[in-house]
Amino acid sequence: MAALTAIRTCERFKTFYTALAARSGSKKLAIIAVARKLLVILNAIMRDKTAFA
Repeated sequence: MAALTAIRTCERFKTFYTALAARSGSKKLAIIAVARKLLVILNAIMRDKTAFA
C-alpha cells in the first residue's frame, strides 16, 4: 500500500514505476520494485537519521 501511495504522490517513484512497467510489461513487478526501493530508502533514512529529500 505504501508503494502505491508513493507512486501516486512522489514524482521520483512515479517516473521509476512508469519506466519499469513499460520496459518489463508487468505492472505488478514494477510495484514490487517500487516497494523494495522505498524500503531501501527508508532504511537509509533510519541509519543516517536524516529527513527524506
